[in-house]
Amino acid sequence: SIIKNISLSLRYKYVYSHFDDGSKIIIGDDGTINPYNRNPRLSYNLHTQQIGIVPKYYYELMDGVEIFIENEFNYVVVTGEVKYLLDVNEKRNIKSYIPFTYSALVGFEIENERVHYGFSLGYTTLNFKDAVAKNKPPDYTERISRLETGILMNFYFKFPLFK
Repeated sequence: SIIKNISLSLRYKYVYSHFDDGSKIIIGDDGTINPYNRNPRLSYNLHTQQIGIVPKYYYELMDGVEIFIENEFNYVVVTGEVKYLLDVNEKRNIKSYIPFTYSALVGFEIENERVHYGFSLGYTTLNFKDAVAKNKPPDYTERISRLETGILMNFYFKFPLFK
């Protein structure tokens, strides 16, 4: 059999995301402003709390080392601070909900007697565009592009509470 083990777990996850669309002005050695600078439109610091279910499929490579594929289905609460810049220059605290995100990851896990260590890498559909757009000031006319987080990297350790 290829699959050694299948698990289904409940997961809570916290994610911090920062974005700034280039508000730093760069002055060259000759004292001129870099012509590629533009007026900043948006910056944010967002925190997400996520809860979801995670089916996971393991394959044992050797004794104590497994690779796995996991699918994560989450409900997300987004809070944070968004600065709508350009002509508006308004800062707003936001709270929004994302009813469904999906993440697919592959990784490996190393087991010893007491603790399991792991690493996984994958992709997520988590996107902050709607949360940022629905809280914007009425006179903010700039287009808000897709604000995907994209790639996930997880490092973790787990240990049994009861043995």
